[in-house]
Amino acid sequence: MSLSAKSILSIALSVLLATSFISPAVAAGPQISVVSISKSSLSPGESLRVEYRITDDGQCCNPHDVYMYDPAGAWVTRVQGTRISGTDQDSRWGADINVPVNSVGQNQGSALTAGTYTFRTQTTDAQNNYSD
Repeated sequence: MSLSAKSILSIALSVLLATSFISPAVAAGPQISVVSISKSSLSPGESLRVEYRITDDGQCCNPHDVYMYDPAGAWVTRVQGTRISGTDQDSRWGADINVPVNSVGQNQGSALTAGTYTFRTQTTDAQNNYSD
């Protein structure tokens, strides 16, 4: 093989190797942080408000629900979050949750028991990246 053919082959391999390791940047998923929870203690039949902030490097967010989970991890109820203010990249959302007397979720009809309940939400952005 001639010197010029080896040089061309070497350059082609270098370009091939370099481009195989270059990939487009992957956008991060939306990030959610709690802003406030209106009550720290409540009884079935009462309601509370959960507010949270979502930031994203693209266009966020698709419709999503806020779930309430019982101490065993089963979801009890859910309500759709609504945007209060902000932009597609930095927005504040909220949900008014009425605590049912009996679960309307996984253990439908079961009475709620005393304990620590948690709230979770997850959403996707326009690029289908999921929040944590």
